[in-house]
Amino acid sequence: MSTPNEHAIFMVREAILWRLIQDFPNVSYDQYHTFITGLADRRTGESFLTILCEYQFQDPSVGDGIFLKTLCQEIYGLCNKYDYQLKRGWEAEHVHGWEINREILEACKRNMSFSPHLIQGDYLNSKPKKSMDVIIANPPYVRQEYLSSDYKQKLIEQFQPEFS
Repeated sequence: MSTPNEHAIFMVREAILWRLIQDFPNVSYDQYHTFITGLADRRTGESFLTILCEYQFQDPSVGDGIFLKTLCQEIYGLCNKYDYQLKRGWEAEHVHGWEINREILEACKRNMSFSPHLIQGDYLNSKPKKSMDVIIANPPYVRQEYLSSDYKQKLIEQFQPEFS
């Protein structure tokens, strides 16, 4: 089951907003909204995009790729609106996705018009080489009955101290 497109757009824009607020703490929601809708002046748009396009984005359970696809559409759309030159292949360097299921990942790649950095594997067992600035995700949709008892135990040992 895929996240509806309008929900993905909302989640991507909110994630961008909350990350930009870290670098632009004096920006109001109205100023951000003016930027994200392409109505800000070019200088303001370029200021936001210069920072935004340096971020590292990730979806740790990519599924059909709706969040990464929406993210790329939003970024490239903003670059067009503000006549901002984005480095060719930007998404391969800045947009990352993990998917545990090989078939789902292959389907995602076939349906994607962008080329983010996609990895087949379990994100929870990974040691990412880069730190991420923005994580956009839904929890993976997997019935716990499909997980082995060893894997469940490993997750408990790994994450229970974080939530105790």
